[in-house]
Amino acid sequence: MYYSSVNLNLCFFILVLKNLSYSSSPLIQKKEEQYYNLNGSTNRSIKSVQDRSGGNIDNNSIPGFSNNSNSNIINNNGTIDTKKNTKSVTNADVRFGSASVKKVNVVSEAGDVAAASNKTEEKRSDVVALPRDPPTNLTKTVTPARDKTQEKTEEKTKESFIQKIPPKTDNVTGVITRTVYDSGFTLPNIELCPDFGRWLQVVIVITSAPKHAEARSAIRQTWGHYQLRKDVAIAFIVGRSPDVKESVIREENDLYGDIILANFVDSYNNLTLKTVSILEWVDNYCGQAKFVLKTDDDMFINIPKLLQFIGNHLKDKRKIFGKLAKKWKPIRKKTSKYYVSVKQYRNSLFPDFTTGPAYLMTSDVIHDLYMTALEKTYLKLEDVYTTGIVAQEEKIQRVHVNEFFNRRITLSPCNVQKGISIHMIKPFEQYDLWKKLLDGRSKC
Repeated sequence: MYYSSVNLNLCFFILVLKNLSYSSSPLIQKKEEQYYNLNGSTNRSIKSVQDRSGGNIDNNSIPGFSNNSNSNIINNNGTIDTKKNTKSVTNADVRFGSASVKKVNVVSEAGDVAAASNKTEEKRSDVVALPRDPPTNLTKTVTPARDKTQEKTEEKTKESFIQKIPPKTDNVTGVITRTVYDSGFTLPNIELCPDFGRWLQVVIVITSAPKHAEARSAIRQTWGHYQLRKDVAIAFIVGRSPDVKESVIREENDLYGDIILANFVDSYNNLTLKTVSILEWVDNYCGQAKFVLKTDDDMFINIPKLLQFIGNHLKDKRKIFGKLAKKWKPIRKKTSKYYVSVKQYRNSLFPDFTTGPAYLMTSDVIHDLYMTALEKTYLKLEDVYTTGIVAQEEKIQRVHVNEFFNRRITLSPCNVQKGISIHMIKPFEQYDLWKKLLDGRSKC
């Protein structure tokens, strides 16, 4: 009996304690979730769940939120008051360290109220609110009108730098060559001709365009090897060009030491100026060489055959050897690439001349050709001008030589070994012709 009364008292005491615990416990169970900002820091959002007793939830008790038009209300019956459930956290641009956040929207679903922690609303020392930059296109940049005088001056400067080309098809008055020729050399390379060429049988000067590096390389690796002989000198001559920097030409010359850089502007219409430049260089630096061969970088030259020919003509004076062209008429059609006006040359026939791809001159004609060439009316056909008009003026004999093919022929071993000069050879073909020249098995 005593124990049963004690048990009843204990049960009554436990029920009282249980009622007290219910009255003091919160009606809301709060569940916390974490989410991460762009910079990796964490904020806490509180998701509210329905009261066990089915009562209303006071949103004012949740930090950062209140019962307003932007919140969802959970009714006693568990239904949701459908209202706008999006709350904009910020509209200002903010920067967290190196990361930028432009706009953040927190959206609650199925009656859950999204709550941002008070920590995100407190002012942070590492968060800087930046004002929006003003549009950059509001101020229109006005480019001042160019002065016509300034444009003309710049045009003339550009013309004088890029090219000083003699008159083309519209030339009806004619100009003296001296007036369009820039004498001298940016890179004379006089070491190519030691002792003014006293020990040289022949100096070979190859006209080349600045951008023809591949053609020059092919020649150096084939018939250009003969420059290692003490009685042969080989040089490439180029002019100034807006397409190839002078430093590029200098670098190539530093490697091979065989380029003459002249002051004239390199172009097709200036081929005569290039030949005049050859005459000037030989006259100044290599006048004692016995012979001078002028040729182009698309030629194959059989130097052993050339030296054999020179050996047979060492006593000849004031002559030009090559492929002789006779009774050629000037072309008067203005649309032609080879048009010649009456003011440039008035006669109906050109003097006999040796064609330009390759011709051989005795060195005693160089000075006279150079001086007279400067004083004649300019003609862009360099072979006609130099070995025809000027040579006739100086009474220099032009001699036809069959071995100067100066044209594209069948590249057979016999033709290569018998000829002195073959025209229109591409860089890769030089190697094949070089092999055929050295091949002693072919009998012709």
